[in-house]
Amino acid sequence: MINVSGIFAGFSASTAIQHSNIQSEKRPDPIELKEDDLRSLKEEIAGYDLENISQQELVALGGTLFHEGLINDTVYAVMGLGNAEYDERGNQINEHKKFNALEYFDKQLSLSSEPGAGGELGSASGKDGYKQLNQVLSVLKFFATSNTPDLALKTKA
Repeated sequence: MINVSGIFAGFSASTAIQHSNIQSEKRPDPIELKEDDLRSLKEEIAGYDLENISQQELVALGGTLFHEGLINDTVYAVMGLGNAEYDERGNQINEHKKFNALEYFDKQLSLSSEPGAGGELGSASGKDGYKQLNQVLSVLKFFATSNTPDLALKTKA
């Protein structure tokens, strides 16, 4: 059995705490989530279409996953940035504009992996954030459409 909650969790809790004050909040261990909690989470996740999602919806989804202890602060931050657009004064605009998050973040991972990629999201932590987020989104898509109410997959080699 492969426990995909580890993909959600990403870095260890101690590493995540070093990167964010948000982490000081007590969050549940994903393994401790009860079947009813997972079923409820699955229903909530199923309400999002990752191929047609707004920035505002992506932030809400990220908040839910973060507060349930399923993603770390790095993945949450990358989700929060999403395809955000800003006006000349630095105010976010078009928060309701829909985009394909799976395609967008896959492209961002490719761009951040190119030689000479600069800026925060071109850094090693940015690449890791995109890589982890792509894994999370893939698992979420499967989890939301699967017949099983848990975050573990039974596989045969």
